[in-house]
Amino acid sequence: MVGRSLIKARATTNMHRTHKTLPLAEDLHITLAYLAAVDENVLNDLIASLNQIKWDAFSLTTDGLAHFGNDETPRVVFVALEEKDELMKLQQAIVQKVLNFLELNISKDFHAHITLAKKWMSKEKCVYDSFDLEKQSFEVRDFIIYKINPASTPRYEHFARINV
Repeated sequence: MVGRSLIKARATTNMHRTHKTLPLAEDLHITLAYLAAVDENVLNDLIASLNQIKWDAFSLTTDGLAHFGNDETPRVVFVALEEKDELMKLQQAIVQKVLNFLELNISKDFHAHITLAKKWMSKEKCVYDSFDLEKQSFEVRDFIIYKINPASTPRYEHFARINV
């Protein structure tokens, strides 16, 4: 599983000392749209709408370590993904459906990534040279609506799964 190999590669770095939040393998994901708090009736209607999206399964490939923020104190460290038209089209279709139900401020700049660490907390310098992860591919056959439980482990609970 890609998630376990990402966690194993992260363990070779000092991210556990430089960042407050280190997601578990079970919590690793690619955010296509962040919904925030949603009334359950609206959410059920949205899920029915998302099930109407026509799309085919596709593969994604990891593309090394990257970050958001300052090189010295990155606020988010992530595994980048090779650009894939199918993912961009799926993400755009999801956003269009979401906007039919919710008023959200969704950025037009979508950068597919898997967060490994976030919330910088250290005076120590980042040491990620030892991060060794060969490119890995995985199949995308569904996407999931998650409920976030900040006090639980894992933090993300499956609410609904939308299949190809």
